[in-house]
Amino acid sequence: MTHTPPRDILDAPDVAREIVSIYDLLLNRNPDAAEFHEGMLSLLSGIQRDEFFRQLAGTDEASERFLNNPNFGLLINRLLDSTGQRTGIQRKPHIAWKAEHRPLCSDDPVSIMQIELTNECPFRCVMCPRTKHMTRATGRMDFHLFRKIIDELATIRPDYARTQPPIWLHHFGESLIHPQFGEFIRYAKSHGIPTAMSINPLMLNERISAELLDAEPQALYLSLDGHDDASFERIRGIPRAYEKSRQRLLRFLEHKVDLGVKTHMTLSVIDFVLNGDEGSSQRVKLENYWRAVPGVDEFLWKAYGTFSGEIARINELACPSEAVQIARRYKDVFRVTCDFPWRRMVVTWTGSVVPCCHDYDVKMPLGDLRTQSLEEIWNGEKMLALRQELISGEIANPVCRDCEHRYKNNPRDE
Repeated sequence: MTHTPPRDILDAPDVAREIVSIYDLLLNRNPDAAEFHEGMLSLLSGIQRDEFFRQLAGTDEASERFLNNPNFGLLINRLLDSTGQRTGIQRKPHIAWKAEHRPLCSDDPVSIMQIELTNECPFRCVMCPRTKHMTRATGRMDFHLFRKIIDELATIRPDYARTQPPIWLHHFGESLIHPQFGEFIRYAKSHGIPTAMSINPLMLNERISAELLDAEPQALYLSLDGHDDASFERIRGIPRAYEKSRQRLLRFLEHKVDLGVKTHMTLSVIDFVLNGDEGSSQRVKLENYWRAVPGVDEFLWKAYGTFSGEIARINELACPSEAVQIARRYKDVFRVTCDFPWRRMVVTWTGSVVPCCHDYDVKMPLGDLRTQSLEEIWNGEKMLALRQELISGEIANPVCRDCEHRYKNNPRDE
């Protein structure tokens, strides 16, 4: 077969739809970025659709999905002859991964991803929309409001610790600023609800360190970017602070080991251009150093996120691959698969409920826990309206319309 040169890979919406259609038909999922990129190159280079289909049908994943069907080969031929026919296909059971197949009301009890103790923060991080784009008032959550939330949640889900991930006690602020952070952790724990935090080691003076270790949350992300004072200032906006952060963190970890605290500690570094190129000697040295420090249970290059995707400077720092650029350009081609509004929600320091961790400025309030209950909001009018947007695929709200996470690749097993 003679292959013609590929067209501009960023200017082929018809081919993009073809690839997504094939993956949906055969594997019941969206292609991931690498698969999408490979499919674009293949079809634009002249490979015929049926040849691409047959190649995908021969993969281990396709074989596994059709494992219980003795007529797999015949079905592939039928599918090639009649695109879209699914008669006889036996899939492994999955929950409805496409939003279009979900009900408006969630049958699952409410769960919470984050509770924001405060949106105050002394840092000026270049990758955070809070730094230059947050317009809402700053403040700290009242403990009585937190207690109301935890009491309701413990009643709704008495098995929370066994069935749900811990609640992260942050959203867009430095939680260790809140003078009662230890009290919040202890109260949730006393009601069977585990908690976690992402914190900046610069905050770990002796008093805060002692309180945090005594409260003993289930997990901590210890976020430390850069490798010296200059790089730390470029990323986090605070001068002469990297070495101070490192020393405070080392003392904190030493106390953790001495006290036998069980909190799972993850040293987290954001994986983006300002922290160096992947595989560079600087990055390897940094990772090896922290992996060897007693008290560090895990080292993580944390994936860089663009939040709701509408801030140009934050998007630029992502340095996306060609595959990701394609996926962003053709986001309306992919099936909407984000299931967050059916699973969890986020609470700000005032009690406002927002769809997810990307809503930094309460652009889409779904309710107010000062005057409403968790259950009233969970299947309330505003939450149902959000779910309806995802179900229809016609997304106009400011949180979801530019978000690249709305088309997660793979279905989840039941």
